[in-house]
Amino acid sequence: MAFLQAGEAIDQAANMLIMDMNTEPSEDPGVLARSSELVERGVHELYASAGRVDLAGPAPVSLAARLVWDQVIVLRMLLDAVRLGEAHDYFRRCEEVLAQIEQAKSDFAAAARSVLEEPL
Repeated sequence: MAFLQAGEAIDQAANMLIMDMNTEPSEDPGVLARSSELVERGVHELYASAGRVDLAGPAPVSLAARLVWDQVIVLRMLLDAVRLGEAHDYFRRCEEVLAQIEQAKSDFAAAARSVLEEPL
């Protein structure tokens, strides 16, 4: 649960980006700055939490946590590309990345749930 809570900054950034899908973040510096700040915070919080998940295990849960973090890094790279003016096909890429993050979070939750449901 702590790992998913660590991703709340990413959820806030995603909501901000989705609500502003009519304009690219580069056209609204406030949206770009705030969403980048939230993503950066989320990257660090997820990384720290993923380390704790890795220690607790088991391996499938650790791998699922790492995959969430990897997808968040992709979002950070996309926002960096926007900042540099290099984000081609931004809207499609943003939708894809956000969908991949949601899928990775769902996979993590399923992996964690399977551990909790195992008989002792």
